[in-house]
Amino acid sequence: MKKVNDDSEVIIIGAGAAGLLAAREISKMKSVTILEARNRLGGRIFTTTPEGFSIPIEAGAEFIHGELPITMSILKEANIPFYEIEGETYQVKNGEVIKSGDVIEGISVLSSKVKQLKEDIPFSEFLKKYLNEEKYAEVKESAVRFVEGYDAADINKASTFALSKEWGSEGVSSPYRIEGGYQRIIDFLYKEAAKHGCKIVTSSMVKQINWKKNNAEVLTQSGDRYEAKKILVTVPAGILKSSEGNNAFIKFNPGLKEISGALNSIGYGPVIKVFFEFKEAFWDPEEADAGKLHRPGFIISDTIFTAWWSQLPKKVPHLTGWFAGPNVDKMHNMSSNHLIEEAVSALCKIFDVEKSFIEKKIKSAFIASWKEDPFSLGAYSYATVETPEAKKVLNKPIDDTIFFAGEALSEDESIGTVEAAFASGLSAAVKIMENGKWKM
Repeated sequence: MKKVNDDSEVIIIGAGAAGLLAAREISKMKSVTILEARNRLGGRIFTTTPEGFSIPIEAGAEFIHGELPITMSILKEANIPFYEIEGETYQVKNGEVIKSGDVIEGISVLSSKVKQLKEDIPFSEFLKKYLNEEKYAEVKESAVRFVEGYDAADINKASTFALSKEWGSEGVSSPYRIEGGYQRIIDFLYKEAAKHGCKIVTSSMVKQINWKKNNAEVLTQSGDRYEAKKILVTVPAGILKSSEGNNAFIKFNPGLKEISGALNSIGYGPVIKVFFEFKEAFWDPEEADAGKLHRPGFIISDTIFTAWWSQLPKKVPHLTGWFAGPNVDKMHNMSSNHLIEEAVSALCKIFDVEKSFIEKKIKSAFIASWKEDPFSLGAYSYATVETPEAKKVLNKPIDDTIFFAGEALSEDESIGTVEAAFASGLSAAVKIMENGKWKM
């Protein structure tokens, strides 16, 4: 191992949303180095323009779920424009298309039943206890499809209280997209951190952290050795939860048994996104003679791709397919061609057309499988019944030397969002700066 000539007081592992925002704040007061395993910045934010696509796509995080304070503050500071998404929401079930503002059928029934709960239980137990009658069959089916397909969660682990809170926030504010993509925020934070002297080293996979109070040695796969007083770990929960046989696994010496136990109490789900750009928006009667859905924003379906969405208000013949949750585990080893075939089959069912019709309309296709991503091993976290207590453990600094942050650990925001990653990164930054003040 060769020691890198680096005098940073703080080393941050991971250059995603949490790591970069923390670096921007900490570097105002202390010297910082970020070590990033990927050859790019952003982590599970990945704005890219694949071959054949006319606009950038969001392979990872895509929406701003309402007027979220930290995200909005950064956009304003960076002068990055954003816009509200448009279009109708449709439910497609058994070949029948219904215009609907609700993504879950019978959401009012679910909400009323949750109010009867005295204490939190896994969602599967809630369904069995409160929605087991035949008259609730459709509500139950829709709820399971939503929890697995939207939250990427296992209903046997997911917290009913957390899901209920999420349902209560749905519809409060329409989602937004960032003009040019989330990568613009990443680029802004990178420049801001660099302006304050932060060093960022990409393609630098951390393999081991040897530590004692106020002193840590970080060893990378390439043989570099870094030293710092404090370490902030912002890698995804999937990596922290992985076993030593995984290439991106980080070994702590001495080990962190309490941290490992807490991580097991946080859910983490897989997502596959399929992107199609077509020769025309064949689904919309405004754009094509055979169109059946007028200005669709979101299409909720009973296929394995539980949701599709357009790019409205941008008039681009583009649909994104969303496949998430436990069922991904059954298909994640499929080839890209097979996954595209499955997506085409789903579209045939939704629009009631032949396979050849869809295939002739496809201009370009792209797949992002986060289950297969070696540096995330999944897409985002979800709350289990034990998650609140687990967060208390994970958010407590270890001997004022090892700190953790990321979307899975935010105490103020829903986990699984970029806003949650920002909130967690800021919280960790304040702790590292010994309660120093920060300004947005």
